[in-house]
Parts: sequence; structure tokens; C-alpha cells
Amino acid sequence: MPSTETRTVRVFRLEPRLAGPRIGVSCGTGYEALLGLIMFAGHQPPGDYDIGQEWFDRVRSRASRQLHEDVARLCAGVPTVFGHLLGLVRLAREPRDLASLVDLVAELAPRRLRLELLGGSVSTVQAGVAPTVLERAADGDRVATQELLAVAADDEHWARNVRAVLALTPEETSGLTVRVLRRWADEVFTEQEAQLAQRLTAQADRWRTAATRTGWREVVEDATGGIVLGEDLPADSVLLVPTVLGAPWVYSTDVNGTRVFCCPVREQSGPTAETLVPVLRALGDPTRLTVLRHLATTGPTTLSELTAKLGISKSAVHKHVMLLRSAGLIRVELGRDRRYALRDLPDLTALVTRVIHAGP
Repeated sequence: MPSTETRTVRVFRLEPRLAGPRIGVSCGTGYEALLGLIMFAGHQPPGDYDIGQEWFDRVRSRASRQLHEDVARLCAGVPTVFGHLLGLVRLAREPRDLASLVDLVAELAPRRLRLELLGGSVSTVQAGVAPTVLERAADGDRVATQELLAVAADDEHWARNVRAVLALTPEETSGLTVRVLRRWADEVFTEQEAQLAQRLTAQADRWRTAATRTGWREVVEDATGGIVLGEDLPADSVLLVPTVLGAPWVYSTDVNGTRVFCCPVREQSGPTAETLVPVLRALGDPTRLTVLRHLATTGPTTLSELTAKLGISKSAVHKHVMLLRSAGLIRVELGRDRRYALRDLPDLTALVTRVIHAGP
């Protein structure tokens, strides 16, 4: 007769116990050039960026017809293909400017570059697609291509990205990518690169200085506007990258186990009209006020739990919490699950008073 005695199960960890992901800063105009291309090729309204309509008008007037056509051919209206190249900037030679990125891309084997453009270094792609499928698809294997498109079918943008890249041979893909980057440099980016480099470097130095006072996790939360690194964050390292052009957005990607956050440069300390307006806009909606009340009474909550509470679509709830986080009112903890919680709320009366008396 089998024993019914209860035995304690013990777990013996074979992997090293680390204190959480390594956190650091990477700075260079190569990152900024790619973010600029994402903005140029994308469909986000210019008013959504701090840089404003004037930058978009100037860039589009300077960009040749050939550059417009080459960008459209490479990304098929899905500019995140340029985001897939962000991980390459870190591998480029110092000072990681656009010229060093172009050199690196030109030196890559066409097949390797094709894999990068397909998202082969992006952790979510790695988790969902077998490496052999990606590699065979990059080689032009029809069966593997259909397998890859079947996986990508749930994400229309990625599916279009895959079709655009695989419509070209590896050699055509390489030549087109290098041509786009060189034209972007010659026609648009080089003119503003030196000024951008100064501002990016200054922000990177501010982050490093702040980390000596408060610690890197606090710097990440401040730089990202409320992203907290959970103890179970599935990433080996975290990289902060400053951006001028992309502000006020935080661009996030995961490259080979490194979580990359491209965060806005902040050159002014203390409250300004630019920091006050998002707060007032976020508070001016009944649904967002309901979210804040729920978090105040319930504590950390997942997006699914908020969706059930509000009775609206998950995509609509996500937009609301994004606005609240951008305004600095809530934080999101990244880990196996994402949980939203209140940050320390500002004293609105004091904030408005300081902004008004600070002048224009």
C-alpha cells in the first residue's frame, strides 16, 4: 500500500541568483536617427510630438522623392522596421553616431541584416518563432515564410513588415537599407546631428549623476514617467537611451534580453507649462478619474482587472492608463505581469501657482 506521508518538496536553484537586471545608459545619434525615421515614415500626428509640426514640414521638404520611395518600399508603412535596428547601434563604434551605424549595416552580411529587419533580435519574436523558421525564411524558403506569416498574422503591422522584407532578396534588402540611411543622413539628419548630440550627451550625464544619489531603479522610474522594474522582470539588463526627437514618447523594445527604453530629454527641472498641461488633460476625463479612484482604493491592478471594472475595451483602457502614466499620475510595474498603481500625486494648487508665477 503506497505511503500517504506528506513530504516537503525542496527546490535546488542551478542558476546564479542575481540582484535584478543590470541597468545602464547608452547614448548616440544613431539611435536618434532611427527614431527620426520612425517618425518620418509613421502615421502619428505631428502634434503628438514635442518637436512640433515645423520639424515634420522641414524634414519632408528636404527629403527627396527617392528617399520617400525607398522608405516606403523598405517599411511598407510600418516604421517599426527601423526599431528592429536599434540594437545594432549599441554594437556600432563610438560615438555611435549615424555614420558609424551606416558603416556597421553596410558591413553586415545581407542575410544577417535581413534577420534583424524581420525582428530576429527582438525578444518577443524570439519567443514566438523558432530560430530555424526565421533563418529559413530569411533564406527565402517558402514553407518557412508561410510559417512565419502564420505566426505574424495576429499582428497586422508585423505581418506587413515581414512581407515587405521578404519581397526583396537579401542583397536588395541590404542595398536598400544602406541607401535609406545614407540619404537620411545627407538630406535630413546631418544638419541637426551635432546639436542633438550635445543634448543627448548632457541627458545621459544627468542620469548617471542622479544614479549616484538615488539608484538606477529610481532613475528608470523618473526617466520613463512611471515604469517600475519588478523583481521578476524577464530581462537580463535595462538600457536607457535619451531622445530629443521622440519626446514626449517613451519607446520600448527588448533586444536579446535587454529592455531598451528611449526616454525624452528633460532640460528643465521643476514644474513647467509642458509638465502641467498633461496632468490637467489626464484629469479632465471621467473614465480616467474612475481609474485613479480604483487604484487608490484597490492598489496595484492589472489591465484585465481594470477592463472588467470599467466595462470598456482593453485597448480603450490601455489608452487611458498611458495618458495617466505620461502625466506622471500612475506607475506600471514590469514583471511577469504588468500592474498599475498610483504615484505620489502632485499638489495641483501649488503646481499651478508655481507655473503661473514662473512666466512664459
